[in-house]
Amino acid sequence: MKRRDFLKTSIVLPTAPLLGCIKTEISNNDYFISATYNQNGEHQVLVQQLNNQVKNAYTLPFRGHDVLLDDKKIIVFGRRPETRCFVIDQEIRKTQILQASKHRHFYGHGVVHNDILLTTENNYNDGVGVIGIRDRLSLKSIGEYSSYGIGPHDCQLMPDGKTLVVANGGMQTHPETGYRTLNKETISPNLILIDIASGNKIDEFRLEDNLLSIRHLSVSNEGGVAAALQYQGNAYQATPESLVAWLTPAGNFGLMESNPTAIQAMHGYMGDIAWHQQSNVLAVSSPKGNQVTFWNPEQQCNTWNLEVTQACGTASTQSGFIVSTQTGALLHVKPGHTPVTPQQLLASNNSFAWDNHAQLLS
Repeated sequence: MKRRDFLKTSIVLPTAPLLGCIKTEISNNDYFISATYNQNGEHQVLVQQLNNQVKNAYTLPFRGHDVLLDDKKIIVFGRRPETRCFVIDQEIRKTQILQASKHRHFYGHGVVHNDILLTTENNYNDGVGVIGIRDRLSLKSIGEYSSYGIGPHDCQLMPDGKTLVVANGGMQTHPETGYRTLNKETISPNLILIDIASGNKIDEFRLEDNLLSIRHLSVSNEGGVAAALQYQGNAYQATPESLVAWLTPAGNFGLMESNPTAIQAMHGYMGDIAWHQQSNVLAVSSPKGNQVTFWNPEQQCNTWNLEVTQACGTASTQSGFIVSTQTGALLHVKPGHTPVTPQQLLASNNSFAWDNHAQLLS
């Protein structure tokens, strides 16, 4: 579909009949790893094969957000403003709690770089964002540096192996007040590039609309950065121009184009984000809009959207995307800049909901 054609009309395709006989390059022996929750308020992290067989299930003492795979370890980050992470050593089947430093809480994301673990955190005493630095093996805190903003949510490594990109969502929270945003009148999100070795800021980028909180990131091999946004205004009274932003490798940051009807259907909220490098397709889930949306970074626009009830986590595979839902389903969607059908239902279990983010382990 051509860019101008999509921008003229809203395209949300209904999900085609889900067929289990489609041949793909994914294997039922691949493992899907994500936090879950159920109607009883119980939280787990599941390590599940794509054929619906659960390999391991671990009870979480809090609601999980993102998961990080580090060799034999799985780190489950607590959802903001949680002060704990849950660490699983799969080799010796041992678990431990990683506690945030004093006056800090986690924002739910982190990355490993060489021998350190970097985590997005809030210094809620001073109301500033920090990047926590921990020893990769012992997980003991060895320092921190500024995130150069408020509410650092996601962070990712850049392809040069020396730079960290940080999504400062601009929203202040505190463990005593839970998920509530404490600075609604002064939200100020930004995207920051940080030199990992020194902690110095390399560059800073902002969008014109401060109510577009920069939340989740995906980085291309060429150094482009895609950002999933969440609108902090009243989505029923105003429709933002877009809900996905793009930082080009040349350093230009702005919104990717879509049409107002499509954006309105997303209800101001984008969830997980994944990049399919081979086809240059970006998939972004919209749980509130019951959609998975697809974007073309080269043309910087939304190309088509797929109706998926309560779409949540997205993970990239060689053959496309694995999408999880809050209805307990796992789907395989082939990548493309034009509508593709059908989709393959890989697994389904309505006794729990997959949570925000996911990883795929082959």
